[in-house]
Amino acid sequence: MRIMVTASPRISQSLRFFGLVRDRLTQRGTIFVNVHVQHDFDHHADRLAECMANVWPNVRLLDSDGFFWRNAIVMAGTYRN
Repeated sequence: MRIMVTASPRISQSLRFFGLVRDRLTQRGTIFVNVHVQHDFDHHADRLAECMANVWPNVRLLDSDGFFWRNAIVMAGTYRN
């Protein structure tokens, strides 16, 4: 099972939300969160990854510095490198 979410500020600070997601994912499930990043000093995606790391042992942030108004993906759960 995979779940895709577009992040809002409330989600990024909600351990309860991510706990509910974890409880509903299968053992091999993964969550992908799309985060809109304005610039390199916008740490919304980093804070989201830190929050999710309190729920899952495996969290990865996919982002490319140096671009304005970009999307970053924070993923957690079971995934391959």
